[in-house]
Amino acid sequence: MAVKVYKPVTPGLRNMTGYSFEEIEGYLDKQIDISKVSMYTNGALRSFVMSLKAEGIAIVLLTNNIRSHAEQILKRIGYYDLFDDIFIAFETGNLKPDLRCFSNIIAKMGVDPVEAISVGDDFRNDIYPALVLGIRALHVNGPEDIVPGL
Repeated sequence: MAVKVYKPVTPGLRNMTGYSFEEIEGYLDKQIDISKVSMYTNGALRSFVMSLKAEGIAIVLLTNNIRSHAEQILKRIGYYDLFDDIFIAFETGNLKPDLRCFSNIIAKMGVDPVEAISVGDDFRNDIYPALVLGIRALHVNGPEDIVPGL
């Protein structure tokens, strides 16, 4: 399935920062060289996610990264094709842990919060907001914790 790209909705971003979405994304893209960031692929995690997809379970990503960085990272570790949707929090004008990031995804995916699970390594950004909205959550240290945790 092709990854959906949602148009940035950022009227409040200029009010908050004085810069447009495009200006901020362009600055971050120039300042951070993703090719120099250390990363690795976890084959067991990839296999597990593929088995979930085979059962018809949608896999989505919510990240505070900018789109170009998120896509570079996912492609570099071989996970880009695993996601049905990639939600860039920055493009909505709300960053995690804002509850609207999570509630908007639930609405766009057309699922009930109890049917979803948030997996993340940051309790404040990934776990707490999910729990507040009634979404199950799994706090992990890294990819090696995900398969046993589920």
